[in-house]
Amino acid sequence: MPDSQNIYSGKDFNQLVENFEERRRILESQGEQAPDKEIAKEVIKSEIEKGLETMPQQPVSGTEFVNVPTPQTISHDLAVSEDEAQKILNELIEIAFGKSIYQAVQSARKTSNAYLIDSLHDQLVDKFYERLVELGKIKIS
Repeated sequence: MPDSQNIYSGKDFNQLVENFEERRRILESQGEQAPDKEIAKEVIKSEIEKGLETMPQQPVSGTEFVNVPTPQTISHDLAVSEDEAQKILNELIEIAFGKSIYQAVQSARKTSNAYLIDSLHDQLVDKFYERLVELGKIKIS
């Protein structure tokens, strides 16, 4: 993966961080606690759901996509190799945090590969959480 600093430069990523901090403040003000990883998961899930609400069933023409295999080259039932899948997921994560989660989800949907679509959410949560730790927004004891 390229320099990790670069993929976290988009305004969407900064908004995710603000959403994370706001959600944590709300929980604390209500006397509730949730693990930071769960808050990160909630923030990413919310962002994906927002995008899905407005997302057309088919990708919009003219939208910039990661160069992913098309439905013609990936069967719905067959997974790409683990290395290839991880390479594609890394590219999708770069799009999500460098541009927008919407574009990353659109690109994943374009593959029609359920594994890639499902794995994107999990990896977005993990990478977002790792970056929050790096930024000092989350303290690990």
